[in-house]
Amino acid sequence: FLLRYDRLTQRQATMEQAMLAVCDALTEAGVQLAEATAERDAQEKTVENLQRTLAQAHDALLQKTNLLHAAREKAAAAENRVHSGEETAQRLTAEGDALGARLKLIEATIAQSGGGLAEAEAQRVQAQSALAMRGDELAAANQNAQMWEDKLSAHKSAIMDRLNRAANMRAAQARQLTMQSQMTSRRQEIDQQLSDLTGREETLAQALQGAEQSLQGETLRQQALQKEAADFEQTTKTLLDGILQKQKETQEAAQQRKAVDARLHTLRELQEGYEGYQYPVKSALARARRDGDKGIHDVVAMLLTVPKELETAMDMALGGAMQNIVTQTEQDAKRMIDYLRDNRLGRATFLPLSTVRGRTLDARERAVLSLPGCLGVASELCSFDPKYRDVMESLLGRTVVAEDLESGIRIMREGRHAFRLVTLKGDVMHSGGSMTGGSIQQ
Repeated sequence: FLLRYDRLTQRQATMEQAMLAVCDALTEAGVQLAEATAERDAQEKTVENLQRTLAQAHDALLQKTNLLHAAREKAAAAENRVHSGEETAQRLTAEGDALGARLKLIEATIAQSGGGLAEAEAQRVQAQSALAMRGDELAAANQNAQMWEDKLSAHKSAIMDRLNRAANMRAAQARQLTMQSQMTSRRQEIDQQLSDLTGREETLAQALQGAEQSLQGETLRQQALQKEAADFEQTTKTLLDGILQKQKETQEAAQQRKAVDARLHTLRELQEGYEGYQYPVKSALARARRDGDKGIHDVVAMLLTVPKELETAMDMALGGAMQNIVTQTEQDAKRMIDYLRDNRLGRATFLPLSTVRGRTLDARERAVLSLPGCLGVASELCSFDPKYRDVMESLLGRTVVAEDLESGIRIMREGRHAFRLVTLKGDVMHSGGSMTGGSIQQ
């Protein structure tokens, strides 16, 4: 016994050390799980910020792209205007050159011929005026062309600036996409770590639970051994006294058993002889038992199981019908009636299963079952074999059980005295309105 106790003590110490190790591992796993969860939350927040920034950059890039298209359209229009101005300048230059040549021709003509001087002078003045006007137009065209060239240059600069910005934004968007991909990969790694840590935590928790159960079992066994050690001497001391007491109890039990057997024998004799039943009923049942007549079932009282609190009510409700004999068919009943008549044994009532039909409350009458003090229909408050339902309902199907006579009076008034009622004390109210009650002889 002492060796068993020492081994259990050592085993308990080992289990406690193992449980402490499991607790430490579980605590460490919990810390790692909390850190991984915090890191995952931070990564998710960073990913959300990146996604929001990426969406903003995408919107800005789309806006810049639209502005770039508009600037390109304006630059194209400016180039068209510059090209038109250049064509106008070329045309005016050509016209000026033609006028200059014409002027020189007129001057040469004047120099060669002194005649028609006035007309030639007029033509020269006209040519100079036209040349001056063409020169002004050329200067205006050159100025207009220079203005559109400046605007074109400004538009080109703006386009280049927007192209550079768009390129920078695309590069930033690419970097953010790369960062988002890296964050997604990192979050997947963290999720996997969380899953691994959760699995490890569950494993450690199961191990801890197993260790605790084992330790509890070892503790219980140790306590049992301690109790066994404490009770050992007391058990040894009281063993002889217990044996003597058991011998005495055995003798008393044997005497009680003899008394019970005698009582049981007496009860069986009373039951087999149907003690307390009318002589014709006992004679008919004895004849059926002696002949092994299967067509004779038994009296109603033996086929019905009544709750103890309803025994008085059912005794009064059934009255002499408790000794009615249930048979299988009319022929079985006729055979017993002939036997009683031929032997001048008296009269008995028989209930053939083949002809008896049950009678119960209709739907309108059943409304009284919900009234205060109403316990229910008598046939529904007892138990019996279903094959005897018609017999029991013919006897009790239209009998209502009430708690007391006061409740019974209200129930019968509500039901217009269309059925019979019995109280727990045995008072009976008949369908015709009559009432039976008083004390019951024991």
